[in-house]
Amino acid sequence: RSVEALAKLVESSARQASLPIDRIVHIDPGSPQRLGESPYQQQATSVELRDVTLPQLVKFTLAVTESEPAIEVPAIAIRPPPSGETAGSSAETERWNSQLTLTLRIFAPKSPPVE
Repeated sequence: RSVEALAKLVESSARQASLPIDRIVHIDPGSPQRLGESPYQQQATSVELRDVTLPQLVKFTLAVTESEPAIEVPAIAIRPPPSGETAGSSAETERWNSQLTLTLRIFAPKSPPVE
């Protein structure tokens, strides 16, 4: 996927999760890497979200994987905001910063050598 396509997917998933677009701090797609000798490559994309509730994070993650079944979310890191305080007293109101890794498996068979 192109950087633009990934950004659109992340923004669309954020809207589905009622997550304001300005909470998306960073989208950093990596280069596709071949998976062993298979005809597949895997592209990891780092997504950083700021000041989100846990329900928003779960809804966002589900929206991403439902919108693009080839994407998996193998890692999520959740940290309190830099102030060290989470505003609110329940899962519905506590705010967190998070880093997600999205991985996309791409069918890309190797080309035979040209003679």
